[in-house]
Amino acid sequence: MPVNLRGKSFLTLKDFSPKEIHFLLDLSKDLKSKSRAGIRGTLLEGKNVVLIFDKPSTRTRCAFEMGAAQEGAYVTFLSNSQMGKKESIEDTGEVLGRYYDGIEYRGFKQSLVEELAEHSGVPVWNGLTDDYHPTQILADLLTIREKIFKPFENIKVVLNWDYFETLLCSAQQPKTENPDRELRWKLEKLKSAAKIVIKKLKQLEISDREYQWKIEQLITQSNNVIKILK
Repeated sequence: MPVNLRGKSFLTLKDFSPKEIHFLLDLSKDLKSKSRAGIRGTLLEGKNVVLIFDKPSTRTRCAFEMGAAQEGAYVTFLSNSQMGKKESIEDTGEVLGRYYDGIEYRGFKQSLVEELAEHSGVPVWNGLTDDYHPTQILADLLTIREKIFKPFENIKVVLNWDYFETLLCSAQQPKTENPDRELRWKLEKLKSAAKIVIKKLKQLEISDREYQWKIEQLITQSNNVIKILK
């Protein structure tokens, strides 16, 4: 059965089936090969795309802007929008949906990009929120597929300290009426992973105290966040 993702927003990979994710990877590989061969695409010819950035970026902005331009789209970059300030997210979504054929958002709350998708009437792509960065993960999966010739389920991935810090920063929020059980589970997993790293460091007699201190801080912060979420 063919895959049809026309008009679908890209807010998190969890919204896609494995078949759809593999389809996106195949498409990405094809577009990448054409770009390297100097073949200019026309998939977005005559389309208008707006990039809304509430968080600064280098690679994400360049990737979206160049990717859209290479396929023929006109791109507007917006870093000073009044969305969520003087103008509601609902109203902004409705207005931008009339002007543009697609919206990319990079910012903070996941609920914001979801509300934008709900009211815009056009595809919305998540360029990073405090909870998810699906386009980055898709790019990572493409690189893994290109470099490691194994099924995904047989590949082990190491997460570095930057990921730990990002997740912890996004986790330290006031207690809500509906605690995020998934986030609590992630923190428990991260804490377990950190303990394993400390154990390995001691076994290898590695004396990088600063690195070990950071991981011990991770465990402490994880415990604090888990208490908040309970």
